Amino acid sequence: IPKSDYMDIPPGFENSRKYVASLGHKINHSFNPNCTWETIQHPVFGRVPKLVAIKDIPAGEEFTCHYRIDMEHAHIIDSLQWYVRAWEDYTPIIHSDEEND
Repeated sequence: IPKSDYMDIPPGFENSRKYVASLGHKINHSFNPNCTWETIQHPVFGRVPKLVAIKDIPAGEEFTCHYRIDMEHAHIIDSLQWYVRAWEDYTPIIHSDEEND
């Protein structure tokens, strides 16, 4: 299944009032996610994202998925610098070891 099938929704349906098949496209990223994306066939919108828990999620905890953005791509795209910073925050021990070499 192409990556775009997980995040894309039909043009013109960006507003949650118009598109109610799934809210899977609104989930936040984590390098330590508690959900993963799969897809399901909707009778009107076709293939839409669905979320599947990959571990127990306590009440009140945010649902997250790993966006799996290519890091080489993220380094050269300004709008993806948040992803690079998030990775650096998630892996501080690895980065500090590299600086000491």
